[in-house]
Amino acid sequence: MSKPLIALAVASVMLAGCQNTPVKNISDLSNTAVYPSGYAAPKTSMEYQSSFEARRPRINSAPIPGYTLGATIIADFNNDGQQDLFGAHDPQAYVQYAFGPNRTRLNQSPSTGMKKLREENWSSIFNFYDLSSDEFFAPQLSKTLKISGDTTECLHPSNVAIGDLNADTQPDIVVGCHGFDLNPFPGAHSYVMLSDENGQYRATKLPGKKAFTHRVALLDINLDGFLDVVAADGKRLAYYLNNGRGIFSNPTTLLSRKGLYTVQAADLNGDGLHDLLYGGHEADPHGSTPTKILWNDGSGSFARKLTTQIPSVRGFGIVLDFQVWDGLLVIARTGDNPPYQNGALQVISIDSLEEVQLLTSELPHPYVFQRVAGKKPNAFGTMETYRRGHDFFIEDGTVQFLRNAR
Repeated sequence: MSKPLIALAVASVMLAGCQNTPVKNISDLSNTAVYPSGYAAPKTSMEYQSSFEARRPRINSAPIPGYTLGATIIADFNNDGQQDLFGAHDPQAYVQYAFGPNRTRLNQSPSTGMKKLREENWSSIFNFYDLSSDEFFAPQLSKTLKISGDTTECLHPSNVAIGDLNADTQPDIVVGCHGFDLNPFPGAHSYVMLSDENGQYRATKLPGKKAFTHRVALLDINLDGFLDVVAADGKRLAYYLNNGRGIFSNPTTLLSRKGLYTVQAADLNGDGLHDLLYGGHEADPHGSTPTKILWNDGSGSFARKLTTQIPSVRGFGIVLDFQVWDGLLVIARTGDNPPYQNGALQVISIDSLEEVQLLTSELPHPYVFQRVAGKKPNAFGTMETYRRGHDFFIEDGTVQFLRNAR
């Protein structure tokens, strides 16, 4: 089944001073977006993840011996009414080498690390898991979901995004991989995994060169009704256009900025178009990327650069992820001095575009939000079970941590 292509209308209304125009109030966006008549945006990857509650598995160790847990996500991947888990796992030997006691020395000697990488030829592995119905909800390798294609050019997958990329109503997968995490940071290929009618998944590389991709998000960039991929690689946001069958174009740079590692998409102002949220390292040796909303102007390329800057948070200048729910934008942050210590949730009112709440914690930071079943409705958290203390729920316009969620 395929969707009809929708011709992109040419916007006739332009804002004065359209380059990098600041937006301080939602009302500033009235009558700025023009898009095809009858256009209905497909669900973004964040909306897809937030459309159901995933029951959290109990994972006490990596499901595959010799590999770490890695990036994971839960969805019903074969439309059988049961939740499945997809995981992209790193070799434990690579993690111990790159993040062990010699990390500082290795970063000062790039040739040493690259020689080791060539010798070991490390790569990640992808797997599906059935989630048993017993008390522990433990993952077992899937009996029905299989993966075809060569995925060996992915190392260190940073996140997984899901959405319908080929119009078959089943969730497809994009795995963002950043590669060898030592100087000179050579990058890796990210992957698209498309479903077929039998619930099998075929993996192919996203086009283009290797990149240090930390986050990917799915949204319709050019308003043709198909989900495209946008990726943040530490230097830029780039997008890959989908032809409707899950085949993607070479990347186009949307914007460049040192330290730009995080991206998400959502319709924040209710105009039927998906806006982009981006951030990364706000102020440290690794970058100077302010956290911003990039408003969709209906041009098919965000050409007018309508932006709103989110207030920074002193001591928590590394932005890891975004979640939107019930009129609130929730931003996951971690410490920048020292980096990656402690965590914070910054809450922004979408109506006022102002900070309304800030929660800080000495617990490890949250990294990937997925809506999870808990004691409260509308609970969000991460599939990395050892970080469950940072699950949170939204109730009556406030955010609270949800402790000991299953």
